[in-house]
Amino acid sequence: MQSISFAVSNHQEFQENIQKARENGLNPTLAIVFASTDFEIEAIQKVFTENKIDLFGCTTAGEILDKQVLDQSAVCLLLDLKKSAYKLLATDHGGHSVYKTSFLLGQEAKKSFSEPGILLLSGGVAVNADEIVMGVKDGVGREIPFYGGQAGDDLHLKETVVFSNNLKTSNGLACLFLDTEIVEIKGMATSGWEAIGGENTVTEVVGNVLHGINDEPALDVFLKHFGFFDNTEIRGSAITSLSAQYPLQIVKDGYTVLRSPVLADFDNRTLTLSTGVEMGQKFRFSIAPGFEVLEKTVAEFSHLQQQTPNPDAVILFSCKGRHAAFGPLLEEEIDGLYNHWNTPMIGFFSYGEIGNTPSGVCEFHNETCSLVLLREK
Repeated sequence: MQSISFAVSNHQEFQENIQKARENGLNPTLAIVFASTDFEIEAIQKVFTENKIDLFGCTTAGEILDKQVLDQSAVCLLLDLKKSAYKLLATDHGGHSVYKTSFLLGQEAKKSFSEPGILLLSGGVAVNADEIVMGVKDGVGREIPFYGGQAGDDLHLKETVVFSNNLKTSNGLACLFLDTEIVEIKGMATSGWEAIGGENTVTEVVGNVLHGINDEPALDVFLKHFGFFDNTEIRGSAITSLSAQYPLQIVKDGYTVLRSPVLADFDNRTLTLSTGVEMGQKFRFSIAPGFEVLEKTVAEFSHLQQQTPNPDAVILFSCKGRHAAFGPLLEEEIDGLYNHWNTPMIGFFSYGEIGNTPSGVCEFHNETCSLVLLREK
């Protein structure tokens, strides 16, 4: 499978790059596009539909092309993958719950291929993405290679969109089912965040609103832990102050996943998290690590380089909160990841990530870097 990656600043440049790819011998069948909300999605759809190229994409909170971190652009990965190796499906949630829609997609993946893998993009700002992961896994009936991310909207936090050739939706999912008997999928999600302090317990929660920690008001525990003491500077703050610096490390069976606080309610003393947690779950707070952890994160992906030294393409889902925490330093991580393979790579800064933990269990993550390698067998 051949691939080409490129970035554009307007939708007309998509056509120019498609033409150039064809002149260089690539006959693209599939395009993966991550685009700033500055772009007209309908114009992107028109270009790829007219070129008879299947389209799978979403809006972003920043874009990644090879070694570069971009803004207000669109990045594209053109693939000449045979049609029998993949199936593209995009859908609104409609009258279904998030879990039900995801469950049906998992069942469709199982029907499509005996050994499916999934790349998934989610639209919507207030989606419980845990329900997406659980629904897909229950629909398939087992663990499979499963990666993706929640679309962004340049931190406006108003509307995020996923799209295919025929559908644009802020209330649905776009799925790319892959036949892993034809396309090898390898990947991993890791964060490098440092846990601090002792273990805490979720003692009262409604959905993704955390009311109680250790039988105390959740916000009080948070503020005392980090020494803010109702500092008015963080009142009403969202991703830039809370989730970018102090995610919760939820303890699961032999591994942890991060959950980001996205809103502090000073009147009700609650923390709203990026997605739901459960009563009785244990967690530790964490704090933004230093530059050395970026190097550690790059090193953690080196075993993938040994397993798949020559992938045809690399896709990266990296949390926008992570970008906010590290700033320009995150470019060192992007550069290091690209240098593992030196092959076409695109990605975007997301509002949440899906990917397999080092133990092989697929989870929804925050503040995490989820990377996937594609290689035609």
